[in-house]
Amino acid sequence: MKHFMHIGFAASLLTVCWASSSYHGMGNAMVRRANELTRKGNNNLTVHEIVAKWDLENLTIAAVREAPVNWPLPMLNKDWDGVTLDLNATVDLGISLIKKASENQARVIGFPEVWFPGYPKGILNSENPNPWFEYHVRDYIENSLVIGSDNWNKLVQAAVDNEIYVGLSFSERDAAHLYMAQALISPDGEILIHRHKLRPSAQERDLWSDGTVDQIYAVSTPIGRIGMLSCGEHTAPEATFIMQSQTEDIHIGSWP
Repeated sequence: MKHFMHIGFAASLLTVCWASSSYHGMGNAMVRRANELTRKGNNNLTVHEIVAKWDLENLTIAAVREAPVNWPLPMLNKDWDGVTLDLNATVDLGISLIKKASENQARVIGFPEVWFPGYPKGILNSENPNPWFEYHVRDYIENSLVIGSDNWNKLVQAAVDNEIYVGLSFSERDAAHLYMAQALISPDGEILIHRHKLRPSAQERDLWSDGTVDQIYAVSTPIGRIGMLSCGEHTAPEATFIMQSQTEDIHIGSWP
């Protein structure tokens, strides 16, 4: 039996499908790099020892539905006047939601699309030039998450401390680009998936760069095969076919 719980109030969706497969996912240089850059404490248990304590006949999965810190509300409000994002506070909020999910016996938690630091609703408008970029893009870049940073390591540590699979969705910053990124962190702190949205949608392309098709894959875990896609990717056959062919047991889909 599978159970769902919602944490907070903003929109997200965690889709779960069950199948059986012996497919063992592909290697991924991004995952290797993320694991090399990550610094975390160890709770001295392997992921198999952690999962052995769970009741897999009653698996609870949590979907975050709370807004990031300083994100304009209500949901359809695109007015960003006076808005300053706060990645540090949003990471702290995310950690508290991870803890809350674990305390309620959830074994997996998924976050909405680029919840860290928040989906930039103001970017989607018909004005030219786009005023969102004029007034807010620098703040957004500065509040995007860097792999291996203190904030990244805090989120990984939260997965370890709370013994839960964490499906992150975040705006990722490297030396030259932003990406609409997802990551799956296991309860022992290993990075199992690190990927970029294959093709950002519409005006998202003005802010984020493309991913690559080899970043669409599922991984085998002690609770089944898990995969991830982001928002509009679920409408693209070239993305969904790849995922379906790998027969996921749990699919984490992130929407704003």
